[in-house]
Order: sequence, then C-alpha cells, then structure tokens
Amino acid sequence: MMSLLCLLTVAVFAQSPAALDASSLRIGPPTTVIELDLGKLKGEFRRLAWSSDKTQAYLQTAEAQSGGSDKLHHYVVPLAGGAVKAVDAEPEWAREYWVVKSYKSAPGVEMLTIEVKTGRDSAKAAVPADGVYGTDVRVGLSNANSGNVAVGAIRLELLGETVGEFVDTKPIPGLTFSWGPESSGAIVYTDRDGRLIFLDRNKHKQVVAGVKDALLPAWTTDGARVAYLKKTGRKQYALVWSDVIR
Repeated sequence: MMSLLCLLTVAVFAQSPAALDASSLRIGPPTTVIELDLGKLKGEFRRLAWSSDKTQAYLQTAEAQSGGSDKLHHYVVPLAGGAVKAVDAEPEWAREYWVVKSYKSAPGVEMLTIEVKTGRDSAKAAVPADGVYGTDVRVGLSNANSGNVAVGAIRLELLGETVGEFVDTKPIPGLTFSWGPESSGAIVYTDRDGRLIFLDRNKHKQVVAGVKDALLPAWTTDGARVAYLKKTGRKQYALVWSDVIR
C-alpha cells in the first residue's frame, strides 16, 4: 500500500499541468533596476518582495540594536526606475508575498517540504519545536528580529539540496530561496557562493550562468520573472530582475 501511495504521489507530481522543468527554463539577461548602498539604507538586507502587478519591489533591512532586537527599515522601489522611497511599514502586499515565498512547503504542493537539519551544538540553538518555521505562519516563518541566534549550523534542505545555510547566526527562511508559482513544485535559491539555482520537484536543476554573489531571490507568483540582489562592493548591491521563460 505504501509503495502504491508513493507511485501515485510521483505520478501526480509529474503529470500536474502546472509543473515545470527547471532545466529547460530560459533565463533572460539581467535588468538592473537601481544601485543600493547599505551604508545609507542601514543594517542588512532581510526581505525582497514583488507587488502583484510587478511594478514595485519592497526591501527591508534590519539594523542590530542593543538588547537583541533589530530595528527594521522599509523601502519601496519602482521597478520601472526611480529613487528608493522609505515607508513607515511593510506594505500588505509585501507581507502577503513574503509569507508564501518563505513558507516551509511549496504553494499548492503541501507535501513538498523543506527539512531543517542542525549541526554542532544544535541543542543550544534557539529553534522552535516545529523547526525554523515555528507554528505561527505569519510570525514564525520570517521572524528575523526575534533575537534568537542559532549556535552551530542550520541547513534548510529540499530534495537533498541545501537551499539555505546559517552558521552561528539567526536562521531566516526566505533569505536564500523563493518558491515558484502555485502548484509548480519549483524553487529558486542561492548557494553559499551566491549562485542562482532553479530546482523542480523531479530534481531537475539549472545553475544560471554568470550570476554570483546573489541574495534574496524573489520569483513572481506567475513565474514570469525573478529578482535578486547582487553584491557589487563591500556595502554596494544592485537590484536586478530577469525574465523566466518556460
């Protein structure tokens, strides 16, 4: 019975009309939206989100404060070009996008789930009982300013691939990966060298040529574009996006 269930699961994954083959995707040339200076924005990058109409991006930085909590800064960037605008809070559309982007399971494919693996001194790591994600989707998934610091190494793994790795630092789901469109069973992530990699439920992979030092990959919900931050200097980054063609 278990073998039959496994076969049926594989069949459903393979036959889903929304599924895609990561190895056959065509990734267009990168378009630079704007150059960013963390010396001016302050802190470290924590979030990158698309608006539903793909006209704006949201950026969040976190500035370490005494006492363990972080001071968050919020910015909106027009993707057609223009200056970064500071805003008082994270827009609702950005928050909703981030919940899906950083969730432990693929949207529409709940059984395709990221596993949490711990390394040395993992017993001391401040990780909730439910793993990095915790039990509250809206808070636990992306709780970058909780003050919890993991001691040792925490890896986020999907289908045997490491889609996130945090050594002696707070684990932040979504910092290194972004799920693909609904029911596609695909993900885009960055490895420790900042290479941009697409992976699908059938373990097909594609390493995007010419991309390194990338951070915060963000795939649009329709699957048509991917954005990320590319490190260009000590505190300098470029916000770029590329078309994703099936």
